[in-house]
Amino acid sequence: MGDADTLLGRGEVRTALEALKASPRRSWAGLREALLRVLENRGFFTRPAAALNASLEEIRRIGPGFDLYDLCETLARGEAAAFPELAPFVKEMP
Repeated sequence: MGDADTLLGRGEVRTALEALKASPRRSWAGLREALLRVLENRGFFTRPAAALNASLEEIRRIGPGFDLYDLCETLARGEAAAFPELAPFVKEMP
């Protein structure tokens, strides 16, 4: 995987991850919103919830090695309660 700013767009996720390290309890919501913006910027639908679920299913089907799949898997490992939509990514982990 290459530079996160290039792959994920304008560093939004990186900035949210840095905020998360500084203040874990308050930053999960910001990280979730950053993920949604990245998905939207990459052409995926995030609203309504059914569209988000369809987008995440498409990403999940592409699988490991796709930068958005890898991002979703990482976020699912970090705090599944903050990202209930990412539960399928957790179930796939060994």
